[in-house]
Amino acid sequence: MRSRNMRPILISAIALAVLWVACAASPERQELEAAKAAWVASGVESYTYTYTRSCECDEIARGPNRVTVEDGAVIEVLHLGGDDPVSIDADEWGSTIEDMHEAIARSIDEGRNNNVDYGPLGYPERMVLDVAALQVDGGYSLTVTSFEAVT
Repeated sequence: MRSRNMRPILISAIALAVLWVACAASPERQELEAAKAAWVASGVESYTYTYTRSCECDEIARGPNRVTVEDGAVIEVLHLGGDDPVSIDADEWGSTIEDMHEAIARSIDEGRNNNVDYGPLGYPERMVLDVAALQVDGGYSLTVTSFEAVT
């Protein structure tokens, strides 16, 4: 009989523990989740944006690169660093907003130092991710400009 009386208390304790863990999420994680919710709510699936990257990397990686996403998939990336735009490998150099959110989440989960500013639709306007625990060349910054939803 006594174990039956304990059951509601145990269920309540578990529910409170789950609620406490959810509320204890870092401010960084809370900002990311809010940005992801804003992005989903926007309903944008086709868009273009330009990015530049600051890193110990080559010219193509640094950009500026113009990414075109159609129905949630990267279909084209143009390197704008020369006199004429040059098409570059979309799989290697293009990311969807969801891909960026995932990269930010991984970096948070790994306890890295990050600094992200989100736009009104929830896309990262500027992100500095410390993607590896290295003193030199352990991360990068990426700035998104000229974001435009395509209707």
